[in-house]
Amino acid sequence: MNNDFLTIIPEGKYKGMRLYSEDKCGGEHVLPVEMYYLFQNAFKNNYKVFFFNCIPNHSIIIPKSDLEFLKKSMKYTSDEDEEEYLKYLFSNNTLKIKDLQYKDVLQIYNLAISNNNVGACFIHPELVNDYYCFHFFLIVNTNFNLEELLKIDFNIIKINSIIEYNENTITIELTKKIYNLLNLQFKDYIKSSLDISNTRPYNLFDLQEKKDLDVYYDVYFDFIKKNPNADVSSIRNKLDELKKKLSKKELELWDVALYKKLNFSKLCMQFYFFHEVILNDTVFFTNFIQLVNGVSVELDNGIKINYDSLYHYSLSDMFAYDDYRLFSVFERICY
Repeated sequence: MNNDFLTIIPEGKYKGMRLYSEDKCGGEHVLPVEMYYLFQNAFKNNYKVFFFNCIPNHSIIIPKSDLEFLKKSMKYTSDEDEEEYLKYLFSNNTLKIKDLQYKDVLQIYNLAISNNNVGACFIHPELVNDYYCFHFFLIVNTNFNLEELLKIDFNIIKINSIIEYNENTITIELTKKIYNLLNLQFKDYIKSSLDISNTRPYNLFDLQEKKDLDVYYDVYFDFIKKNPNADVSSIRNKLDELKKKLSKKELELWDVALYKKLNFSKLCMQFYFFHEVILNDTVFFTNFIQLVNGVSVELDNGIKINYDSLYHYSLSDMFAYDDYRLFSVFERICY
């Protein structure tokens, strides 16, 4: 493991956790290492890991101009830059591939939620003999029936081989090869805020459940202000109950089908999680706080670091704040 940008926290409440030096590395360094630990965490929780190597099952050619757009790294510094990326118009061939991919990923999704035996699915795209293809990892529990997956009639892929990995055969060298962001063939454009907002065709603040929650928050803050030492457990329980009611109402109104189509159709690397336990050991730390305070703190220069005040991340945080968010999807699935 490269110790130039990663160390294991030696003391304090985060002892044993991973600490990255942000002045020495970026998402392309962090992702392969964190994926390794994610797989190891899955094994610790008695999951199995299968890799499905696929070949193209179609004859649709993606035009060169679309390939160039999909392959380039996109970075923007303003809303105007973002809009420029979103103006790109794909050819009918690429749109067809996207639609067929949506249907393929949807079948994996439907299998995952039908019996709750799939904990996570990671999609890895590749251009094989000039045709778009994707391979995928499945993290599954011991009740998973592989035969059910093999019965799926996919549109753009055909399963060519299956590898079952274990804690010894999944190595950091392997994850570095698979999750090499710099050489990834398919990067993708971000979805516009309008597309995402269209999946929630309602005004949050018009919902009675939201109004009830806000009113009770006022009651809560007023009470703790006047009674700083009082037991507020019952009030917090009521807040949790109102939050659940609001969440349930939003799920009823949310156009989940449209939301899934927006994500499943992306021709990029994708990460979907169905079981929270797989994310148990995906928190890591960086020296971000020290850097933004104006002092570049090296992890090995003898300066004493307060290990209890480090900045923590998770894999989802990395995709939300890193430049590579433009071609990665990280979603917790709502059934």
